[in-house]
Amino acid sequence: MNYGLRLSVFNVFGPGNFSTYNTAGDITDSTSYASGQLVKTYVNLEPRAAASFQLDSSSSLKFAYARNTSMCI
Repeated sequence: MNYGLRLSVFNVFGPGNFSTYNTAGDITDSTSYASGQLVKTYVNLEPRAAASFQLDSSSSLKFAYARNTSMCI
């Protein structure tokens, strides 16, 4: 069995205007960022695991799990 944990970090930089919304979807705040200014950092853990079982000399059974994150803005 093999397993691991990956740390994924994604940064959002300006320029741009970024809005904050309430639960109803209304804009509650708006902030303007200059070019290259850090807006937000996202940090996620991505677990992974894999197992392989030898059934006979020519066959094996393999299982794998991975959780990936992606940031689309």
